[in-house]
Amino acid sequence: MATPVGAEGIERDDAIRSVTDDPDAFAAAVVAALQDEDRSHEATIRDWAIREYGLEAFGARIVTLYEELIQEGVR
Repeated sequence: MATPVGAEGIERDDAIRSVTDDPDAFAAAVVAALQDEDRSHEATIRDWAIREYGLEAFGARIVTLYEELIQEGVR
């Protein structure tokens, strides 16, 4: 569940169960998610999020950025 602003930048269509600004719809979606005993989708999305946005991925992006900046400075 997320608001439209909270969902910005999430590049995977199935990563968020519900996107809404409506408080009642948001609450209902949270309750439905909590009542759903099958957590396989959440586990898949969690693993994807860690790979894409986790500390290791962040570190790799920073290293790449610095390498690119250094290469540009050398030219």
